Amino acid sequence: MYKLHASKCKQCGWLDFPIRRICPKCYSKDNFEQVKLLPEKVKLYSYSTDTIPTIPEVTDPPQGRAIIDFENGARLELEMTDFGNVQDLKVGQPMEMTFRRLERQGDVAAYAWKCKPVR
Repeated sequence: MYKLHASKCKQCGWLDFPIRRICPKCYSKDNFEQVKLLPEKVKLYSYSTDTIPTIPEVTDPPQGRAIIDFENGARLELEMTDFGNVQDLKVGQPMEMTFRRLERQGDVAAYAWKCKPVR
């Protein structure tokens, strides 16, 4: 299974994704530990949807973006999938991570983490 890691600054405790060598909060360099974000439970913090497809051959409208909170304090913004009716989305609802195709260029497909509502 693919992994999803963040960095946690050993000096100030800031969680950051993707992993960075320099903490954006206290500027400590190379002073972090890797933190597993999976199988952490996540909740929907905020979201937005758009009915205009950016990559028509890959995504059908509506498209969704979400900000999700992990139990360990990490917060991540990413694409949302399988969310069904937009009116059913509620801030604070449980979400889960899923590894999905992001785009395709010729014979090469790019994959990324997305989130979806727990059903």
